[in-house]
Amino acid sequence: MAEYEVAHLSAENIEDAVEVIRRSREEVPFERAPTVGELRADTLRDAEFRPEASWVVKDGGACVAFAIATLDPNRVSAGLDDVQYDFDIVPEARGRGLEQRLLGLASGYTRSRGVGKLRARCVAEEPWRKAFLESEGFAETYRVFFLVRRGRGTIADVPAPDGIRIVRRPYKDCDDEEMTRIVEAFNDTFQDHYNFAPERPERFIQFRDASEDPETFSLGMAGDNIVGVCLSHEDRTYNVANGTKWGWINILGVRPPYRRRGLGRFLLADGMKWVLEQGMDTTYIGVYAENEKALDMYLSVGFVKDRESMWFEKRLR
Repeated sequence: MAEYEVAHLSAENIEDAVEVIRRSREEVPFERAPTVGELRADTLRDAEFRPEASWVVKDGGACVAFAIATLDPNRVSAGLDDVQYDFDIVPEARGRGLEQRLLGLASGYTRSRGVGKLRARCVAEEPWRKAFLESEGFAETYRVFFLVRRGRGTIADVPAPDGIRIVRRPYKDCDDEEMTRIVEAFNDTFQDHYNFAPERPERFIQFRDASEDPETFSLGMAGDNIVGVCLSHEDRTYNVANGTKWGWINILGVRPPYRRRGLGRFLLADGMKWVLEQGMDTTYIGVYAENEKALDMYLSVGFVKDRESMWFEKRLR
């Protein structure tokens, strides 16, 4: 990149990277850049972060692009053999070959780690990103629907399954030991889901310490055992910037032995109630397009399809 100044992500340029992400995504509804604290937790403070797999690009002193190739050892161990490639370019710098050059750097890093695939995400409102990925040989592998429930209508009470109670725990109040138990339940819950790789407790702890938004776990408890998890989130950062009142159900899952007893619906209702209790008037939830059972449940409680994201994959060998 002779005409560009390229550096790896560091404490000195992390604010530049966040600004690039913000400008790159400002045309996309409900997509927001991470805060500096969130990006720092996901990179510089993550033991798995590799600075050489990140690129902050300046043109004439102005930051115009940021890209990162994330190798998650848990995904490789799970046989997924991929690196996640995220790239953001400010509008005026697109279409000048920068996309190809950054992809070349990410591909080289991926091959150097002995990994065979790159995966990347885009949303329907980003035609430039989708067109680029397809032109470079990426193929769509799956879609995620984002569903929305608008308004502050009453959430119907759902009876608790026999022997189950809900305990609410604010994310910020969970100590490391409790967070580890929650992550164990999370991993057990999603182990049979498509494209899943186990999470590390350290990542949940890093985000707990970095988050600036209210978030609360609704934990399904059978005695002292966590058997279901719902994480509800008020995206205060986005709401303050955009004058909205949006909340999210970020996680919803039930451990296999406790399924088909109404626990998922019970947890969902509690998470939705928490969102309304924060004064929100809109609730979002994401679901794999192929997960018809979950999709049907969400539609039955008032959610409707709003938009979708697409995941792409490219084989390097």
